[in-house]
Parts: sequence; structure tokens; C-alpha cells
Amino acid sequence: MEGKVPGDWGDDVELAAHFFPKFENTTSDDLLDVTAKCSVSLPNPQHLWRRGILATLKHSGHLLLFFGASTPSGHKIAAFSKNSTGNLYTQVGEQILFQHFYSYFSSNYEKTIFHMRHLAKFLFENRLCICCECVAPRICGDHGSTPGAAYLVVTTISQTGDNERFLSIIDILDICEEWHLPSNEMWWIFEEDIASVCSELRSLRWSADYVEMAAFLSSVGASVGRPLFLHGQ
Repeated sequence: MEGKVPGDWGDDVELAAHFFPKFENTTSDDLLDVTAKCSVSLPNPQHLWRRGILATLKHSGHLLLFFGASTPSGHKIAAFSKNSTGNLYTQVGEQILFQHFYSYFSSNYEKTIFHMRHLAKFLFENRLCICCECVAPRICGDHGSTPGAAYLVVTTISQTGDNERFLSIIDILDICEEWHLPSNEMWWIFEEDIASVCSELRSLRWSADYVEMAAFLSSVGASVGRPLFLHGQ
């Protein structure tokens, strides 16, 4: 998605963001192959480069995409929600992102703004777009379980330009850790275990709570990454 940012951003602000249509990846051999061959940093080196699938937990909210824009007053974060911007869904997402960093930096406003401007510059220079699930109950609608507070969780990161692609899991986790972004809980399920795990998940999906589901995935897969918070929190 390309166009102009509305408002007081100036007349020559270029923006770019990816929106990947829901379910379209189920028929993309290329994307499925990337997922299957992705390596993860597991405790035992012999596990590296083993084929498998990545299991995550669903967070129920709305899609938020944000990236860096270069403006006359410096780099800023700009947000999209599917094919729209400058509305309730993007404004709430931007506020939650600010509050996330504000909390991370112990309510230090100057550090928060400094960090967000440098994040915007990093995203702009690398033509990266970060996709998140934005969970804001009551304000943006209830979707399933209602959390105690609004939050964001990164789901994927895409890159535009000559190297147009979706980043690997390793790249996503590295960016989340470097820039203090909330990644999802993830488990790597090895190829030989996929069939049995999927069968068990089908029986658990309607009855298991978070504790039971997380315990099951931890028992059959290798935990990936270090999320800033857990789904159950």
C-alpha cells in the first residue's frame, strides 16, 4: 500500500506498507517453504535447521501495521489498519504503542520519544513494515477473551523495495529484542511430530485454557524467543 500520509506530515511524505490478505498464504508454496525451513536458536545446537512448523497463540484484536515516515520535523511512526489510516483503529494502536514504550522506559517521556524516533528512522531506512495484533477491548470491539489491559503483539514484519519479502522468524525476534517490541509466544514443532500435535490440538482447542495449552505446546515443542509478556498475563 503506497500513498500520502494525511494531516500535518507535509506534502512529500512517502509511505509504504504491506497488507497480506487473510488465508492467502495457505496456497503459497514459497511462503510455506520459508516457514518450514526457518531455523531457530534452540538450546541444543543439533536442533538447528530442522524442518518443522511454528505454533503461536492467537491474540484477538484488529490488524495494525506501522512503519517509519520521514517528515519535515524528523522521522515518525505512521500506522495503517488494513486499508485505512487516521481513524479510531490506527489512533488507538499508536497510543498503545506509545504507552508500551512509556512503560518500558519507566514513564520517562524523553526516552520514549527518543526511542520511537530512532525506531521510525530504522524502519524508514530499511523499508520495514511491522504487523501487529492490536487488542483494545471495549474501544475497538471485543474479540473473544477480554484482557485486563490493551496491548500490541508483533505477528510479522515485511520489507518493501528491491528486497521485497517477509522476514524470517529469527529476523523478527532480533528486531523485537533490539527495539523492545512485544513478540508472541512461539513453539517450534518438529516435522516428525506435526501430525500427532495437530491431532491433539484439534481436541484441545475448544476446552483448554491458556495454562493447559501453553503446557501442552511446551511439552511437545521447543520454546522460541523471549516475549516481554505472556498470553496469560
